[in-house]
Amino acid sequence: MILVTGGAGFIGANFVLDWLAASDEAVVNLDKLTYAGNLENLRSLRDDARHVFVHGDIGDRATVDALLQQHRPRAVINFAAESHVDRSIHGPAEFIETNVVGTFNLLESVRAWWSQLPAGEQAAFRFLHVSTDEVYGSLGPTDPAFSETTPYAPNSPYSASKAGIVGMTLPLARDLGSLGIRVMAIAPGIMDTPLLASAPTELKESLARLHVFPQRLGTPDDFAHLVQAIVENPMLNGEVIRLDAGARMPPR
Repeated sequence: MILVTGGAGFIGANFVLDWLAASDEAVVNLDKLTYAGNLENLRSLRDDARHVFVHGDIGDRATVDALLQQHRPRAVINFAAESHVDRSIHGPAEFIETNVVGTFNLLESVRAWWSQLPAGEQAAFRFLHVSTDEVYGSLGPTDPAFSETTPYAPNSPYSASKAGIVGMTLPLARDLGSLGIRVMAIAPGIMDTPLLASAPTELKESLARLHVFPQRLGTPDDFAHLVQAIVENPMLNGEVIRLDAGARMPPR
């Protein structure tokens, strides 16, 4: 059993579908169903006993604590987030509350639950946080591509809220390593989402050209496969992995 948060959003839902297409391991899916969450994304799982949907907030520790005790997941994958730059500029409070405070509360619930697990289950446990490449800021035409060691330089409340948690990845990994907990984060680049479904072909092609190689938009499968690899590979720890094909974002 794994616990996925934000699993009714576009990327989260595609991960859940991909996971259950490849495995019979059940998924508990916790989602607040805000503007980005849509159960229609998961309609093919409506009668699938392997998928347990729970309407709730990652910041609600009572809800998270109860789910951990009831379902005893071997991994937690946190997709839950407020997103989109324009929304964060007009209403930044929700971004701080969910992306920073909510994620911290989720971590605290998981840490408290993990601490009372048997040693074998502790060693096998995984927690994966999903971020964004916007934490690195913008690039000029002649600037070198970002790398995982590029200093964070967020340009909006959205990217700043994500950077707040990404900045904790290595410190948390060092702090929790003695307890057998790995901490990883993913910074995805430009993904082929429903927001781009009606975009002109010329726009999609120009966005694809921002990638070094391959020059295409990221897909849900790309994301899902990376998440699975991180969950299963015990040597990955304390790192933010960019999933953006070396994208070179222009300055804004």
